Amino acid sequence: MAAPARRSTAEEEAAARAAASPAPSPATLTRAEETLVRRCLTPRPRTLEAGTGDGRIVAALAQRGFADLHGFDVAAADMEAARRRDTSGVAELTVQDPTRLTYDEGRFGQVLYLRDLLCLLEDAGDRARAMQEAWRVTAPGGVAIFGFLCEEARDTARPARRYERSLAAVRRAFGRAPDRARHDAARDDRRPGAHWWRIDEAVGLLAGAGFAIEGAGSTAQLERGELLDRPEQLDAGTAEGRLYVVCTRPRGG
Repeated sequence: MAAPARRSTAEEEAAARAAASPAPSPATLTRAEETLVRRCLTPRPRTLEAGTGDGRIVAALAQRGFADLHGFDVAAADMEAARRRDTSGVAELTVQDPTRLTYDEGRFGQVLYLRDLLCLLEDAGDRARAMQEAWRVTAPGGVAIFGFLCEEARDTARPARRYERSLAAVRRAFGRAPDRARHDAARDDRRPGAHWWRIDEAVGLLAGAGFAIEGAGSTAQLERGELLDRPEQLDAGTAEGRLYVVCTRPRGG
């Protein structure tokens, strides 16, 4: 029997690197996210994802033909995780403070806060400033979509343990200890807690930042392909899972 071909040193090194780096998980969207993308977004405008994390959403959008994608998160480790995906279609991944974004005003035609970033800011003032920054970088006439942990849906929600590591990273990025006392809105979570938004709280901050609300739904509605006209149509009996709110920045605003 012939001896097996020996790999070159370069091939062995490449194989070792591949073995040491876990394969990226698929760049998929949830059914709720698919509904939002299909009904509210188009591939051509410059698009920003806030709280990119491991890059799942930006990579999925790149695969769907979104041509000018940008993403940011507060932790360098999250950006490194995103870069390990196939993000060849993403123009820029950066580390940013969500309360003081470095992007020019009106830079993005589409802005996505679909993941946990706004739920992981401990201070109410920081949450308001982050919302105002989201409005500032959205172009007049542009679309902004927000996702929130929903207080009204909380009784049926699973424990928020999956947010603990990302919240700890957020607090470290802001120079805060990850095990500080929890704020009232996270009163039932294990440390570190996530902020659960009341529907009226989310609506008030969005409107206060200058956004016009165009539609809303919880995970339950969006998984059925539905989008309600107003967040106020949801309550503790109809909201299940996350709350999503679709907004625009009015022209002239």
